Amino acid sequence: MRRALREGWLLIALGAVVSVATTALLVIRPVPLLSWLPGRPPAGAGVPGDTRAAVPNPGPTFSVTPGNGEIAVTWTSTDATGFYRAVAVAEAGDPSGLPCRLTKAPSPSSTRCVVTGLRNGVSYLVSVFSAESRGDSVPVDMFRAVPRPAVLASAALVAWYDAGDYAAIQPAPQEPAGIGSRVLTIRDKSLYHHDATQPQAARQPTIDQLGRLSALALDGKDVLTTSDRKFPAGDAPSTVLAVAAQDDPSPDTTCFSNLLSWGSNVLGRARIIHKGCEESLAYAETYGTWGEYQGPVLPWPTGRPAVVSAVFEARELSLRIDGAPSYSWSATPEQRMNTATGGVVSLGGAAWDLPGGWQGRIGEILVFDKVLTSTELKAVEAYLGARWQVTIKSA
Repeated sequence: MRRALREGWLLIALGAVVSVATTALLVIRPVPLLSWLPGRPPAGAGVPGDTRAAVPNPGPTFSVTPGNGEIAVTWTSTDATGFYRAVAVAEAGDPSGLPCRLTKAPSPSSTRCVVTGLRNGVSYLVSVFSAESRGDSVPVDMFRAVPRPAVLASAALVAWYDAGDYAAIQPAPQEPAGIGSRVLTIRDKSLYHHDATQPQAARQPTIDQLGRLSALALDGKDVLTTSDRKFPAGDAPSTVLAVAAQDDPSPDTTCFSNLLSWGSNVLGRARIIHKGCEESLAYAETYGTWGEYQGPVLPWPTGRPAVVSAVFEARELSLRIDGAPSYSWSATPEQRMNTATGGVVSLGGAAWDLPGGWQGRIGEILVFDKVLTSTELKAVEAYLGARWQVTIKSA
């Protein structure tokens, strides 16, 4: 009798253990549903029984491209095109946002919109939102862009040094890109990549400010150099524009202060932009052709930026400051331009005049391998003036 009772209790306990184990197994490792149960996809629907949940598509990649009076925003789109919208706001001045309107995309897998009616040289903040977002929504992404004349995107631009763009500046090793940092390299933003560098620490410019933007500060001994490989040579024409401030406290007593140069120190064999010797006047010359040969009337301003435009041709050259003509000059047969090749381009100095470096700040330099048309020249001057807060006189 007692043995029977014991066996009964054992059977009950064993049943309980089996029930608990079975329940745990079902929770930890569920048994697949049978094909005939409600809610189960029918056989052949293309959904395997152990397929993982689909991974969501990654977010789109946005790119912003400044153009002539406009900014284009492009993003990848594998679905419908109306998922995003963009708004551009000037960083200074009018705070109202300008909408980005859909336009033809560069490929079937992308979407593009364009903000038009913008001013070249003005910095805009471009915010991208989801299409259904409200006015106080947080943007999906933000960018800064500066519209620019079309000629700045052409192959005629052989060098473009923009110290107002921190991304174009490589500081000396172990130094952050900030005010006071020494500059190892400034990147050329043209198609030709004439990056200018200075490995000697004692001759490296530092980062300073020129208005709202960063600039290169040079003390007369600092200089950055690059190859003249694609720079105009011989009697090929060129147009050079620069934004620079002369900070020499006594410019009428100091000698040459060279802003940009390439070629050699032989009559007519170089292209140079500088402040004259023991005077404040601004010159564009071809070596040995300054002074009494030319007749500039406008000086470099001291302590503030100026936009200088110089046109070099085989038999003549001209110079403007802030859009106003300073002088033009015609060469004699002996003085005609024949720029030497195989040397270096010096930003803030001249290879043949080591003490004659620039004393001041340099914001931006552009070199074209052609004579810009009057329309192109005025457009680039207006762009530089707006960007560096310089008033350009209309001709």
